[in-house]
Amino acid sequence: MKSESIGVLLGLSLSASFLLADAATADGGIRSWGAGLTNTSAFPDYGQSAPPSSLLNATAIAAGWMHSIAILPGGTVSAWGSNVNNLGTAVNQSVVPSTLGTCTSIGAGFYHSAAVKTTGIVVCWGDNRYGQSTVPATVGTCTKVAGGGYHTIAIKTNGLVACWGAGTVFGGVNPDQGQSIVPATLGTCTQIAGGGYHTVATRTDGTVVCWGANTYGQCNVPSTLGACTQVAAGDTHTVALKTTGTVVCFGGGSTNSGIFPEWGESIVPSSLGACTAISAGGYHTVAVKADGSVAAWGAGTGAAIVSPNYRQSLIPAEQALANSTSAIAAGGFHTMAISKIRQVPSQYATIQAAIDACSPFDTVSVAAGTYAGPIIFGGKNIVVRGAGASNTIITGTGGATTSVVRVVNGEPATARLEGFSIRGGQTGTPIPGNASALAGGGIFLYQTSATIANCTVELNGAAFGAGIYALYCAGVIENCTIRKNSGDSYGGGMQFFDCSTIVRNCVISNNTTVTAGGGMHIVQAATSNFSPQIINCTFGGNSTVDRGGGISWQAGTAPLQLVNCSITSNSAPIAGGGVYVYPSGGVNRLTLSNTTVCGNTVRPNISGLYTSDSLSTVCDCAGDVDGNGLVNAPDLAILLSVWGTNAAGFPSADTNRDGLVNGPDLSRLLSSWGICAP
Repeated sequence: MKSESIGVLLGLSLSASFLLADAATADGGIRSWGAGLTNTSAFPDYGQSAPPSSLLNATAIAAGWMHSIAILPGGTVSAWGSNVNNLGTAVNQSVVPSTLGTCTSIGAGFYHSAAVKTTGIVVCWGDNRYGQSTVPATVGTCTKVAGGGYHTIAIKTNGLVACWGAGTVFGGVNPDQGQSIVPATLGTCTQIAGGGYHTVATRTDGTVVCWGANTYGQCNVPSTLGACTQVAAGDTHTVALKTTGTVVCFGGGSTNSGIFPEWGESIVPSSLGACTAISAGGYHTVAVKADGSVAAWGAGTGAAIVSPNYRQSLIPAEQALANSTSAIAAGGFHTMAISKIRQVPSQYATIQAAIDACSPFDTVSVAAGTYAGPIIFGGKNIVVRGAGASNTIITGTGGATTSVVRVVNGEPATARLEGFSIRGGQTGTPIPGNASALAGGGIFLYQTSATIANCTVELNGAAFGAGIYALYCAGVIENCTIRKNSGDSYGGGMQFFDCSTIVRNCVISNNTTVTAGGGMHIVQAATSNFSPQIINCTFGGNSTVDRGGGISWQAGTAPLQLVNCSITSNSAPIAGGGVYVYPSGGVNRLTLSNTTVCGNTVRPNISGLYTSDSLSTVCDCAGDVDGNGLVNAPDLAILLSVWGTNAAGFPSADTNRDGLVNGPDLSRLLSSWGICAP
């Protein structure tokens, strides 16, 4: 680490307000928890636990006091989190120099960052009050770098250690505790770490040496320690990983009194077992166990948020990282990990082989190409990512009666399929409870909350939901194109049954089906309170030989919400060229907000009851109260039956939408008497 004095910590925390939140997840393998899940620009939340959305993969990570840094594939460096020091002065420790280039090693201090370029040159940026970001000319080329509180450590190409910044003298007070005075007898080293005001190194023979501040025994290396493979340093404690895999801690935190610096960060759990990696935060310690799971102890093991406890040691159940962690880093009040990324086809010949090998939170990264289906998530909380829908295709089912993709075993919202074209599924999967009904030629979703994003679902067939079928689901379908799918019954593009799925930013076009819902068919059980939301979507060119060219909606008790949508140029010869709403006992079950439903055939564009705001446009006859395409005696009878009211039971009787059924509404009805004209 990477730490700060408790005086600064408490001084900031007394006036801080805290956001209680769960662990954050970033696509591409980085997982973070603790402080900084959001960026309030106030201690301790500077976004250090929220990697940029554009950060897909990482090969190395480092955690500072309130910022984070990573090396991406190819060697470029990304940083995020705080850009100020303890005085509130902007020092830009999270702003990577534009000239940095590719790197092989990174480190982070309190308020500064460091990196070793592929040329071996060390570059530092951020706070420089003690010279920690000014690399001495005598350092030369290096292989590794680490950040301490206000100092920087590097292993030179010849194996010798160099230090600069605070502690070039031993003043006996912070920050000058001699942490940058390299012992003359140190020799060559393989590992380095920087604490708040001390430095740790592992010699070539595995022995551990510490120097600098020793107020809490953080530099008193146990005589029984023996050879080690890794070292880490917190604010006042030191961690070592023995060659046997045993973790040893010493210094601050040897008790858990809750009085600085005793938060138990040096009390190794008796059940820990052998480990493969370690890291030390301000007042907590983390380790990767031999099975790939993560263990943590010290500050932040409980749910309560009381400085310095910010859940940095509380590994949430849904973020267990079991069997999947390749790197770990602990910051001042947060923890980061890299879960394994499985490459197709360079590591695994097929997508399914990679999925089968995954542990929770793994990412399957699929290169451009065409891959045979079917694939199934199997209940795993993983990300399966293609190289873009135009470049990465999953096609067909190999003759099996199934869907191209199945996500059917309770996957959570963090499970994700993105960046694929899903095509060529021509049978679908048997619907649970009705084995003879086949659904979801492209994608079959059952009891899942997974996210489907940036996909094209096309040229699939099935009786129900030819493109996508969802049963008892939540989750999100976003930024997708669902097109040219063909159903034999309901839902040419999609069918949902008792789902609360959000569909947003999608294009549903040129899908066909026989019965209802050329673009989408939605069914809710009579007592269901769940309904999907359709937001920022376009429906066009969809058709059916019955009703609901764009959408057919069979309501339960909750309304379907169409927000910022366009439904045009769809067709259904029986009713509802745009939208068909099944009768629901005179109760409205469809709500439009800033939505256009026009130019669909046959008229009316919406068949059935609905409400709309002033920003919505529905191009239908004002007097067609019952929505059957005719303005005649039944329409007049309905209008007169709710005369003088707000037409709550028959909102279409209020033809001018002024909240009262009266003379102007009757006039509009009579003026359009007969067959509705387009």
